[in-house]
Amino acid sequence: MPQQYLLLFTIGPVQSFIAQARKTSDLAAGSRILSDLIKTAIDAVGRENIVFPYAPQGNTEWKGIKSLPNRFVAMLSSDSDSNIEAIAQKAQKSVEDKWVDIARDSLKKEWKEIAQKALENWNEAAAAQVSQHLDINWVAIPCTDDYRADYAKLEQLMGAIKNSRTFSQFSYNGEIGEQGRKCSLDGERNALFYRPIEGRDPKDKKAPAYITSAAIEVGKGNNLDQGEALSAVSYVKRIYSNTNEKTFESTAEIALLDVLTKMNNNSNAKMCKIILLKANAQLFFEENALSKARREKILKNTEEEPSDDSVIERCYKNFWKAAKEEKHAELKYYAILTFDGDSMGKWLSGDTSLLPEKDVVGNPIDLQQFQKDFSRELSRFAKHASEMIDNEKEGKKEGEKWGKKEDEKEGKKEGEKWGRTVYAGGDDFLGFINLNYLFKALISLRKAYREMVSDKLKEKYGLSRELSFSAGICIAHYKEPLSIVLKTAHEAQEAAKNKYEKEEKDAFGLTVIKGSGEVEKTVWKNYQAAKFIEILRYFRGEEECDAHEDWSFSTKLVVNLQNEFVRLINRDGFFPQGCKHILEHEIKRITQRQYNSKSKNKDKEFKLRKVLEMSEHLIELYNQTHDGKMNNYFSALNILRFMYRQINEQVALYSDSAVMQ
Repeated sequence: MPQQYLLLFTIGPVQSFIAQARKTSDLAAGSRILSDLIKTAIDAVGRENIVFPYAPQGNTEWKGIKSLPNRFVAMLSSDSDSNIEAIAQKAQKSVEDKWVDIARDSLKKEWKEIAQKALENWNEAAAAQVSQHLDINWVAIPCTDDYRADYAKLEQLMGAIKNSRTFSQFSYNGEIGEQGRKCSLDGERNALFYRPIEGRDPKDKKAPAYITSAAIEVGKGNNLDQGEALSAVSYVKRIYSNTNEKTFESTAEIALLDVLTKMNNNSNAKMCKIILLKANAQLFFEENALSKARREKILKNTEEEPSDDSVIERCYKNFWKAAKEEKHAELKYYAILTFDGDSMGKWLSGDTSLLPEKDVVGNPIDLQQFQKDFSRELSRFAKHASEMIDNEKEGKKEGEKWGKKEDEKEGKKEGEKWGRTVYAGGDDFLGFINLNYLFKALISLRKAYREMVSDKLKEKYGLSRELSFSAGICIAHYKEPLSIVLKTAHEAQEAAKNKYEKEEKDAFGLTVIKGSGEVEKTVWKNYQAAKFIEILRYFRGEEECDAHEDWSFSTKLVVNLQNEFVRLINRDGFFPQGCKHILEHEIKRITQRQYNSKSKNKDKEFKLRKVLEMSEHLIELYNQTHDGKMNNYFSALNILRFMYRQINEQVALYSDSAVMQ
């Protein structure tokens, strides 16, 4: 009788390959390439043998899965260890071949030019960088009657393998190692592609300093900025994003996503939008569009033939004239949102503190079946999350919206687009979110995760607690280096997990990098995002404006509160015990002073009600601080104050009960 084996297969590097990005398209391409590679490995092993992630048998559904984790577990049957080894090696070889094919297909134009120029040493250098990039590991063990123990052993062995790092030394052109200018993206490998720096005369071109003699010059159509120099691996990502995906929005476009989406109904503004986007989205901002020097600098890096200088200025003015009539502004900040499932290792290993030994009807739980069910629900959630954020449904034509019913279910207004998904692999997510919809998106994602994953598995398996995720958010200016923003978002996520490590996590960390360089950080439970929306609404006076006076609360409320209490906070950041009633009294007093109304016929009863409600929101937020530290509380209020200044007079923040629950 054939022996059953468990195989764990992983592909790396993950974080470095994805995070090494200067453009949003680099980020998206790195993620997509890794997903394509793991798909290749899964197909080599056989989808019918996969335990997780979810690998549907139908080719249409399989083709529609765009994001996958960088690892899989398979259950294989064989008469000998050597056959299992052959299957794993076949999967590894298929991934290595696929990666080389991706690289060659992306670089085929340059490869041909190189052959024509007889630059054989360069060809050898590029091949070495590509072939030595991947870090593939696998381990297989024979199964016993105890699947939980087998799986735990499998993970333990993989951990031991990864702790024994190996590396290959670059060796070509008769030398060991690489010398010369390094890649602008990864900073590790030699730069082998570059775009020269042009003078006033296009014929006057200068190569970047210290570039290797084997590097090849590329022109405009390859999405490189002047003076940018990339390694073969980084250049594959840059070209791959051009040839295999629709254009991924830049950070400037994400910051302006709401106005760009909603101004499609204005024909004049729409025409101006097309012209500006074709040139560069940075030309939607006054400091770029109305400065001749900046316009010229930006247009030099335009992929298409640049528009006439005067046309750009006219388009900018006409677009914003129409947009500001509809209360849109030049929003220069955007957010990166990343999350992953809490305690995923414990859930998948069948930790009895989370996954009971028996299901709801008293039958012993089959861990392997639980893993399959878990991965299937995660895959469905990932697809839903991507469609919800991008507002595009699989199977519809590009650009077609979800539809009115689907928008209403997710708390959307018609025509809203919340952001752009980079990666949605199930338990983890990475995406760009427009600032107008940041908290809406977080609340909706958490709600969907609970309903589509946690509730489904709880109903069948009687889980000991809810499945949850912890998120990291970084809000930054569109000009902030992308690698820094991404790193900060991941750090915020780690801060959320660490702060609530002894609890059920289910938290988010939020960091704002302001254009001035100032940084604000705060960490809260996920459900408190609804409280953030409520406080923002009261700063803006969004509720009952038609029935009552024009009202709002000044954000000076935050400054006054902080000034009032900063001297009472001890060295550890705590407010003195027994003095909570003072805090509550002062919040009510200062809140009343910061109530604004433009109405001549002021409704005192309405004012008292709004002051009481706002005070209760602020007091409740303080009561919900995890450790009672005032710095976390005031950081949250300062971030809300900052967001108010950015999104004031734009889209309404309130949502229906479907989102706020």
